[in-house]
Amino acid sequence: MRVVGPLLMVGVISLAPFQAAVAGMSDYGEAVTKIAFYEKFALLPRNRAVEGLLAHNRREAQNFLLKRVKSHPKDYKAYYLLAYLYEYNDDHRRYGPGFDMPRAIELYQKSLALKEDSVWNHVNLGWLYRLAGRTDEAIGHFERAQMLDSRNALTAADLAFAYLDKAMLDRARDVYEVFLRGIAKLPDSLRFKTFADMLLAYQPPPTKTP
Repeated sequence: MRVVGPLLMVGVISLAPFQAAVAGMSDYGEAVTKIAFYEKFALLPRNRAVEGLLAHNRREAQNFLLKRVKSHPKDYKAYYLLAYLYEYNDDHRRYGPGFDMPRAIELYQKSLALKEDSVWNHVNLGWLYRLAGRTDEAIGHFERAQMLDSRNALTAADLAFAYLDKAMLDRARDVYEVFLRGIAKLPDSLRFKTFADMLLAYQPPPTKTP
């Protein structure tokens, strides 16, 4: 669930493609539409109207999903979408100051307990662990995501970044170069077309306390 395009990085924040993550979630049409709107407008310059729309769409989506997990406690998709919303703070900034990291982690864990092979659960949970300084746990989830979807640019980049956090340069290079060799033709939208590109963009995570 991370905005548009196969790989978009904002600073050190990795943003998973929302449309790929919610594919097949037709039962959540209104909630998914509101989250997509929220995600898009959260990145735009703010005015009073935009702030009001953001608050409304977030509140409506959360209310729908809270009811959904209560009535369908084994619905992994609802936990996933709800966890995603908790990654935003009250100022509508993803991973911004004061966002509810423990709650987001808890909800992703619940979703994974119901469907262990969900790539985006592993990706997003891994990123939260990376922000929390729990790098080994982050690597475990990124490795699992990469195993589930070896052609996913985001999982390869996230795993390589986590290895760089541990100063494991050779492992990071191997992961990303194996991914690149598996792609017949690199898309123009791919930000890191070489490991050197990735290395230049690397920054340690701004560790947050859960």
